[in-house]
Amino acid sequence: MVNNICPDSIFTPIVSAVFLFVYLCLVTLAIIGVLWKRNSGHIKARNPLHMILTISATLYFVVTTCLRFIIGRKIFPCFLYTISYFITVPAMCLPAVFRFIRIFFMYKLNIRKAMTFESSKHSASSSALNNNSSLSLVVSHITTARDSQSHQQDNSPSTSREALTSSRVVNFELIPTTLTEHQDVVEPFSVEKFTFPEITTTTNNNGVVIPHIPDTPLTDNNTSSHVSSEQRKSEVDSDTEDDSRSWVTSTDVDYTESVYNDRKFKVYSFLVSYKLIASSYIVAFILHLIIWAIFGGADELVVSNGGKRVFLWNISMFAATTGCVTNTNTVFMLAAEAAIYIIIEIAFFIPLFFADRDAFHIKRDTFVLIVIQIITAIAFLVSGQIEVIRFLTDYFVPFGFTLLTYSVFEIFIAVLLPVIYAIIDDRKFQKQLNTENGGYSQTEIETVLKNRKTFALLLEFSRRCYCPEDVLAFRDIEKFRKISKKHKKKVATKILKTYLKSGSSLELNMSNLSKKYEEIESILQKATNPSLIPNTLFDDIRVLCLNNMVDVFERLKATDKNIQEMVINFRRNSLNLLCLPTVFRCLRIYFMYLLNKKKAQMFQTKSEKPQQLTNVKKEQNVDQQVQEDDKLKGITILPLASIQHGSSTELSETSQPELLTPKTFDNSSTISNISQENPNDASQTSEQITTTRVTPETGEDVHDEQDQKTWVTSSDIDNTSAIFSDKKFKIFSYLVSYKFIAITYTISFIIHLSIWALLGGIDELSYSNSGKRIFLWNVSPFAFNSGCVTTSNTVILLGAEAALYIVIEVSFLIILFFVDRDTWSIKTEAFVLVFIQVALSLAYIISGQIEIIRFLTDYFVPFGFTLLTYSLLEIIISVILPVIYAIRNDNHQAEYAQSELELFLKNRKTFALLLDFATRSYCNEDVLAYRDIENFRKSPKRKNKKLVAMKILKTYLKEGSPLELNIANIDQIYLRIEHEILSVNDDSLIASTLFDIVRVACLNNMTDLFERLKSSNKSVRIIVENWRKANKILQD
Repeated sequence: MVNNICPDSIFTPIVSAVFLFVYLCLVTLAIIGVLWKRNSGHIKARNPLHMILTISATLYFVVTTCLRFIIGRKIFPCFLYTISYFITVPAMCLPAVFRFIRIFFMYKLNIRKAMTFESSKHSASSSALNNNSSLSLVVSHITTARDSQSHQQDNSPSTSREALTSSRVVNFELIPTTLTEHQDVVEPFSVEKFTFPEITTTTNNNGVVIPHIPDTPLTDNNTSSHVSSEQRKSEVDSDTEDDSRSWVTSTDVDYTESVYNDRKFKVYSFLVSYKLIASSYIVAFILHLIIWAIFGGADELVVSNGGKRVFLWNISMFAATTGCVTNTNTVFMLAAEAAIYIIIEIAFFIPLFFADRDAFHIKRDTFVLIVIQIITAIAFLVSGQIEVIRFLTDYFVPFGFTLLTYSVFEIFIAVLLPVIYAIIDDRKFQKQLNTENGGYSQTEIETVLKNRKTFALLLEFSRRCYCPEDVLAFRDIEKFRKISKKHKKKVATKILKTYLKSGSSLELNMSNLSKKYEEIESILQKATNPSLIPNTLFDDIRVLCLNNMVDVFERLKATDKNIQEMVINFRRNSLNLLCLPTVFRCLRIYFMYLLNKKKAQMFQTKSEKPQQLTNVKKEQNVDQQVQEDDKLKGITILPLASIQHGSSTELSETSQPELLTPKTFDNSSTISNISQENPNDASQTSEQITTTRVTPETGEDVHDEQDQKTWVTSSDIDNTSAIFSDKKFKIFSYLVSYKFIAITYTISFIIHLSIWALLGGIDELSYSNSGKRIFLWNVSPFAFNSGCVTTSNTVILLGAEAALYIVIEVSFLIILFFVDRDTWSIKTEAFVLVFIQVALSLAYIISGQIEIIRFLTDYFVPFGFTLLTYSLLEIIISVILPVIYAIRNDNHQAEYAQSELELFLKNRKTFALLLDFATRSYCNEDVLAYRDIENFRKSPKRKNKKLVAMKILKTYLKEGSPLELNIANIDQIYLRIEHEILSVNDDSLIASTLFDIVRVACLNNMTDLFERLKSSNKSVRIIVENWRKANKILQD
C-alpha cells in the first residue's frame, strides 16, 4: 500500500474506460446536436451557450476522475485530482441554478412582453404581475358603442360582422390562477360556433392555386354574411383617434408605464442572457481555484509546523509526481461546500412552482434532474462514510461514479434530449409541408390569428414558448394595414421601434434587422403626407412572423384538441416469469376467439342460428379444409373486362360453373329494410341479400331462395341481445387487454417478493433457534456480501410453486382444445412452448435432486441453464418468429389484390369463407363494415337511409364500440360523418358516398388478410389464377 492507496483491481480501469468512452461519445453528439439545431425553438429556449457550458462544467471533472482510475490512483498527479475535487460541486450545481433562473425569469419576461402595450387605464390589472401566481390571458368582450347597438338588433349576421369589424379596442384581463390551473389559460371555446370565412383561390402564372382568406375577422355566429369592400373601407377610414388603437398595441401608451416596463425588461433580459451565465461560470470556477490554493497552502503550513495533513493521506495537495487519497475531512469540506450550493439551488428552485409550465418541457426536465442530483449526491456522501466501500468495493467499482453518473444524466436530459425534440419537430414539420404542399399551414395560422379567442390562445401558448413577439407583431401589422390613413405614420413608427429596433423589448428574430429598420425608417421620414405610406410597408415582416409561428402553431395543434378540430373544419371547408406469459397466452387465445366469434354473430337476424352466419364452422381442421374446397368447386370469377365490354366467355355444356359478377352485388337489397310505417319495430324488419348467378346458356339471372337470407348484418338487432353482447364484449375485451395483463403481472411479482421475505424471515428464525438454515447452506437469504447455494428444500419449494402454476396453465390449456385454429399460428406456438416448458421444468427439478449434478457437473455446466434455455426458446418462438412472419408478409407482392378481394366479398359463399378466416385472424370488423357500407350504397330505398347511416357510424366508427375499426384519425372521421348526417333533414339528400373513405380503409386493411387466405387455401388460389388468366386474355 502506497500513501494509503490499495492496488486497484482489473475491473476499475475497464469500467472507467468504458464509462469515459460512453461519456465522450455523448458529449460529442450533444455538442454537434446543439450546433446543428441552434436555431430550433427547443435549443434557443434553453440558450445554446448555457447548454455548452453545462457540458463544459462537468467535462474536466469527469475526464480527470476517469483518467485517474484508468492510469492508476498511485501515479495520477495529485494536484489534478484535488482541483477536480474542489470544482465538483459548482460543476454539478451551477447548471441547475442557472436553469432555475432562466425558467423563472423567461416566464416573467414573456409575461411582460405579452402585456407591454396595455393602455394605462388598465394599470390596476397590470399590478397583478408582481404576484407570484400564474397569469392567464383572456380577451374580454368588445365594449364599443356600435357593438352594444349590434346586440340590440337580434344579432343579425350582418350586424355581428359589422360589430367585429368596427371594433378597435379589446381589453386584456389578468386573472391570477394557481399552479394547477395554468393549463386553462384561455376560456374554452366551441369549434362548432365558428363560421370560417369564404376561401377564394387564384391561379398564378405557373398554374399553382393560391388560397386567400378575407381580412374580415371570424364571427362566433353559426351564420355568416359578407360586408362589401366599400363599406369596410368607409368604416376603416372613418376611425376616430380612440379607434386607432389595435387590441394589442396602443398608439398612445403612457410614457411612464413604458419606461417602467423597459427597466423591467432590461433586468429580466440580463438575468436570462448569456453574459450573466458566462461571467458567473468564470467567476465561480476562479473562486474555487483560489479556495483550492488556500486550503492547499493551509495544509502545507500545518505540516511544516509538525502537524499531520488535514485533507489528504501523507501527500501534498500540490504533488505532481504521485497519487493521493482524500480523508474524512475532505468529504466534510465537500459536504459543507455542497450545502451552500444546495441552499442557493433551493432559493431559486422555489419560484419555479409559481411559473407556468413551458411548452419546451424545460421545467419538467429540471424537476427530473434535481431529483437525480439529490439521489446521487446523498449516495456519494453516504458511500464515503462506509469503510467497506471506501477501502474494498471502491477498488472494484469506485463510488465516485455516483457523481459521474449524474453528469451523464444531465447531459442526456438537459442537452441531448432537446436536440432529439428539435429533430422530431423538424421532421414532423417537413412531413406536414410535404403533405400540404408547403403553404397550407400558414392559411390555417391566419385563420386562427383572425379570431379573437383563438388569437388569445395562440398568444398564451407562444408566451409559454418564450416567443410571443411574432404573434403580437402580426396582429399590429394587420391593424396597421386597416387603420385610417391619418394615423398610419404614428402607428408605423410605434411598430418600427417596438419590433425592429435593435435591443427593443419585443425585437423580432430576423436576419439583417438593422438594415430593415433603416429602410423602413427612411420611408417614414420621407413620407410628409401619411397617405403616402403604403399598406404593404410591413408585408415582409408579416410573412416572416408567419414563418416563425409555424413551429409554435404545429405544436399547439398537437397539444390542443380544440385547435385540432378547428383545423379539421377549416380543411374540410377548404379540402411468474416462466409461467405467466404462457397463462396469458392461453387466456388471450381463448378470449380473442370468443370476442371475434361474438363480433361475427352480432349482426345476425333473430331467425338465424349462429352456425348459419358463415356456414364454415368445423369440428376439426382437416374437415374444415375439405369443406372449404367443396364450397369453392365450380366457382369461377368472370373477368371485370368482359363485363365492362359486354363480352361473354364461352363455356362447355358439360361444365356450367357458377359465375361471380359485379352484378352479384348490384341487385342486393339495402343493409336494412326498415318498415316505413314503424322504423323502430324490429319485428317488421328483415334484410334480404340476393345473389345473382349468370347461366352460360341464356345469360339470365337466377335467384336462389336460399340466397335471400340475411347473413351479415341486420339493422333490427334485438335490444336485449345487443345489451348482452355489449357486456360480453366488455368482459372479453378487458381479459385480452394490456391493462389486465400488466396488473396481473405486477400483483404476481409483488406476491412472490412478499413470499421471499416471509420465507427468509422463517429461515432466520430457524437459524436463531436451532442454528440450522432451511433453504440455504449456512448463509442468510438476505446476505449481500456473500454468495449462496440452495438446499433440497428450496428445490422442493420451487417445485411446489411450479406445480401450482402448471395446474393453472393446464386449466387454461384445456380450454384451447375447444378453440378454432387461428390464422396466425398463435395456438400452435402456445402448444409447442407448453411442451418445452414442461420438459425443461422437469429436467431442472430432477437435476436438483441428483448429487453428482448438483456438486460436480453444475460447476462446469450449471443445471440452471435448463430454465434459461426455455426463456431463450420462448423469446424466439413467441417474439422473434412473429416478427419474421411479418417481414415475410410485408415483402409479399399483392398484385390485383383489391380487385380480387372485392369480387370475393360480393359472393355469398366466398364472403362467408373470408369472414370465417377473418374471425380466426381476430380482425373481422373490416369484412362486416365493408358489407354494410356496400349495402348502404346500393340501397334503392331512401326513406330510412339516415337511420341506417347512424347505425353504421355508431357500430364501426364510434370510439370504444365493439366493432370499432382500426383506422387512423377515426375520431375525426366520426365527427365529420356525424356532422354531415345530422345536418341533413331529408334522407334522400344523404350521399351514397358518405362512407367511401371508410370503405377504402377496410379494403386496405383486408388486403393482408386476403393474401394469407390465398396462401393457406389452394382452392382460393386456383380461382384467383383463373380470374387473372381470363382477365389477361380479354385485355390482350
